[in-house]
Amino acid sequence: MPTMPFTGGSGGAIDEYNQAIQAFAPGTKPGPGLALGWVAGKLFELAATGAARATTSITPQGLIAALQGVHDETLGGLTVPLNFATDGAHNANCYFSMQGDGTGKGYRLPKGPAAICRSRAPS
Repeated sequence: MPTMPFTGGSGGAIDEYNQAIQAFAPGTKPGPGLALGWVAGKLFELAATGAARATTSITPQGLIAALQGVHDETLGGLTVPLNFATDGAHNANCYFSMQGDGTGKGYRLPKGPAAICRSRAPS
């Protein structure tokens, strides 16, 4: 997964996610869609904040410019390192790992809650 485990993780930005779910959607079953939506919102927040600081207003051009300044951003551990440039996004060779716990009701994090990154092979 390119985003943090949707259940079982804790600390920093993941705690903010968990607190928001409890406050605004109590009883909601965790899932990858919820995590992806949260991370997308946090990325938009980062871009909108950058755009507003640069020009005091938010425009499509300002959002694009702010995103192009994003390099190795993990949003506090919510996602793999994100990189954007004028030619598009450049994916990190990283992922988060989750696995069913064998009961059909839960998940476990076999490699922990942090992103696992591999070195890129030489070109």
